[in-house]
This record gives sequence, structure tokens and C-alpha cells, in this order.
Amino acid sequence: LDAAFSGGVGADGKTDDVQIVLGGLTTQYTVWQFKIANLFEKAGLSTNLVKITKISYYVLANNINAAQGAVKIAFRMLFISEKKVTINGMPLNGTILSLNANTIEINRDIVKIADVTIPFKYQPEAEKAYNADELSVKYDWLVSIPDDPALSFSGVKANITAPSTYTKIEYFYINGNDYTQTLENNGYYSFEVTPGTNYIVSMKVVYPEDTYDKIIGIDEPPAFWASPVAWFEYNFWNIVLFFAGLLGLTGVAARAKAEKRKAKTKAINKR
Repeated sequence: LDAAFSGGVGADGKTDDVQIVLGGLTTQYTVWQFKIANLFEKAGLSTNLVKITKISYYVLANNINAAQGAVKIAFRMLFISEKKVTINGMPLNGTILSLNANTIEINRDIVKIADVTIPFKYQPEAEKAYNADELSVKYDWLVSIPDDPALSFSGVKANITAPSTYTKIEYFYINGNDYTQTLENNGYYSFEVTPGTNYIVSMKVVYPEDTYDKIIGIDEPPAFWASPVAWFEYNFWNIVLFFAGLLGLTGVAARAKAEKRKAKTKAINKR
């Protein structure tokens, strides 16, 4: 304890008060861990600690030149426990902490974390198939959480939300059961997820033309290496669309845009 506090430990003149003095302040953050009962013993007080009613912080700054600006002090952490706190068997006061406004980083390798409750959200990526003729996208998900004796799950739900803009939900199935009407009526569908169970979710959505074009990124040419044929088709119809627009050929422009859309869709489906 004496080595931990360079200023020592003593009483401030009151029989029921104990003062801890830390000297040599630096820019480093420090965490101290000790038995509070030892403070009373070193202060020469024979007191059985029952309850702490108040903890006060005081800062004394010497030789401060007002022209040098203000002195800022931040008390970052206070942790009181009836037991010794360790990480991987190492006392917390032997561990260097790195703090900033958002995180606390402990420089120890954590092997296992037990008895922890963690709320979480997870959005699995869907397998997608695009259809330029129908202006539709088919989504397939495989949803599951592990059935692991070291883990327990409570209140886990899967939520499927209908797109903000669509023409029609062609179908929506979970493990072969049809929930299309419910999704269309409510705008979403939720179900409980049981550990160890695989849920196969399939949904096909038909979109307005402009929404479908945004989804596929119609104005971004496909990569040549991914689909050379689609690349040539896309650029050919893009040129046709350009000149049709200049000449006011609306029918040709509509055909060119549709073919451009098919070319981009073909490239996406080959990924």
C-alpha cells in the first residue's frame, strides 16, 4: 500500500475520516485496488467498516501560472467490490488500462468470458436472384442460433420487414409455411428462434421500375472480368439509349433501357 501511494495514507484529524493522498500526477490513467479495511488500520483507527456514505475528491495544484491556462482534472473510474478483482488471475491494479471517451481497453488476453448477458442484433445476408423481366428479387435466408451447452438464449426473435417500396410480395415462406398475407398486411413478420433449429426463409418481391433499377445500380456498368458478354451488351444499349434520348425516340429509349437493365441483371446473377 505504501508503495502504491507515494503520498502515503493517514487521517485528516477526524476520527471517522480517512484520507488518501496521491502525488505525482501524470497524463496516464491509473487504477488502484486495495482493501478499504487496510486504510483504517494504517490510519490508526480500529473501525469495523459497515457502510461508505460519501467519497469526496479534492485536487490541489501548486505553482500554476494563470497565463498558462486552466488545469483540467478528470476522475474516470470508481469501482468498489467486496472481493479482489482479477483478470486471468492478475490483480486489476497490475493491469494497464487505455481509456478514451468511448471505450476501456484492457491489455490482457481474455481466454473465456462466463456468466455474461449480451443483447444483440444480427442481420444475415440473403442469397439473391434478380429477374429484369419481372422486376423482381428473390431472397433466401438460412437463420439459426447454436445449441451450445455453454450458451443460453432468451427471447431471440427473427424479424422480416417488408421493403418500403414494392409492387407486390409474390411469396413469403418460413420452412414451407406461407406468411405472405401477414407480411403484406402488417409490413413485418416476427417469430421466435429456437437454438439448434434451422429456419429457411424465402421471399420474392416485385418492385416498381425505378426501385428495381436502384437496387441493381443500373447506372453502374458491370465489371468486364465478371461477365464480358453482359459488359458489351450493357455498353451497347447504353449508347443506343443516349442517342435515342437526343433524337427523342421514346420507344427506342424504352427498349434500350430494358435491355440495359437485363444486361446489368445478368452480370449481378453471375456473382
